[in-house]
Amino acid sequence: MVQHVARNLALAGFCATLCGSALAFQGRPATATPAPVQVRILSDWAAVCDNGARCTATSLPVDGGNEDSRTLQIMMVREAGPNARPTLTINTEDSLARGTGTLRLSTDRGVVLASGISRATVASGLQLTLTPAHIAAMRAASTIMLSSESSPAGDANNLSDASLGGFTAVGLYFDEAQGRLGNQTAMVRIGRRPASTVPAARALPVITRPHASSAAPL
Repeated sequence: MVQHVARNLALAGFCATLCGSALAFQGRPATATPAPVQVRILSDWAAVCDNGARCTATSLPVDGGNEDSRTLQIMMVREAGPNARPTLTINTEDSLARGTGTLRLSTDRGVVLASGISRATVASGLQLTLTPAHIAAMRAASTIMLSSESSPAGDANNLSDASLGGFTAVGLYFDEAQGRLGNQTAMVRIGRRPASTVPAARALPVITRPHASSAAPL
């Protein structure tokens, strides 16, 4: 029950954070027509791509998980355009910053994604630009975890973790929305098409704010 509530709160926060990212307000040239966007729930992740083809996803708490475990909060963003790479922002409980020793980010299959991470860095938000090797390791795993470097990689005695269920579906969604299917820059459906064929970011549509009326209500 607690995890179910936490999942709903995480999803609501994700939607609130992105509310308006798909559109621009008056002050920019009207170069595009607004199109509705919808947050997709892909297993244990939520994802959305806006009118400019900027794609964002977040991990969600797992229903039925251990209510006493710390949940790793992961936000993944990939901008549109041929040179953009996906980036992760990783946060967890501030209490981890009060410990000692460095941390490691790894998968449950023992693949190390980053090491030598200070606890203060995690408390303020760890930034990681994903390489093709990172993406392949995350697609092959079930869980991503943050653990002390004094424990073996992939040790179940981790400090914080998040499900990777749905990560591949998120990558495919990003690929499709950004015109990367069959491209060398794709996260999932990698092909031979060069990066130069990926479309640039689309201009955001403009929504004009209505002016408040000074007339007395009827």
